[in-house]
Amino acid sequence: MKHSIGFLLLTFLTVTAFATPPDPLSKWTPKGWKRIALATGDLNADGIDDAAIVLDKISHSQNKAGRFPPRRMLVLLGTTGGFKKILSRDDLLPSAYQEDAPCWLDPLLEPNAVLIKASTLMLAFRQGTSCGSYDTSNEQFFYQLEDERLQLTGYELFQVSRSSGDSEEIKVDYRQGTLRTSYGQNLFDDTQKARVRWEQLVVQLPLYLDEMSLNCDPEKVADMQSWCE
Repeated sequence: MKHSIGFLLLTFLTVTAFATPPDPLSKWTPKGWKRIALATGDLNADGIDDAAIVLDKISHSQNKAGRFPPRRMLVLLGTTGGFKKILSRDDLLPSAYQEDAPCWLDPLLEPNAVLIKASTLMLAFRQGTSCGSYDTSNEQFFYQLEDERLQLTGYELFQVSRSSGDSEEIKVDYRQGTLRTSYGQNLFDDTQKARVRWEQLVVQLPLYLDEMSLNCDPEKVADMQSWCE
């Protein structure tokens, strides 16, 4: 009997030692939602990890209004007492589906679609379809913390035609006020070298993630106030 009790106690201690610790971020996923992306890292250089979370509302069909289930973006600052919410938006991120586009690829299901690195929150989207479209693009937005608001500090866009191979790349540094455009390159022809054009941007009011749209027109990238819808 003593041997049995000792064996049970040893088993309990072993299981406890290797048990998965509770997820401190699980409480930020409410009932009826599922977490599809999570990034952690130090946004404000205080030595405590912060978090960016993407949630999808669980639904099996469109509603009568034709709208698809919302997608929620949360940003949490880590403190010694737990996490503090500084952003929550259901109208920010692109949907996993698009009306009249059955081949639409979810822009957020790419590796590192949401990432926190070097005190910067990065959101990356791949735009394209699995059929009927020859154009694809990769888009990145860069944000840094300013008084508990995430200010847009950079933007990058790479777009290419899968039929012709023609490509264009845009890189904007809003802190330095510079716009770099690379064009004329062809993925199928190494002899076509990229040409680069630099522009100095006019100083404008900053944009913040809590108030801006991410539906942006690359042709207006130099004008921050009319760039995004």
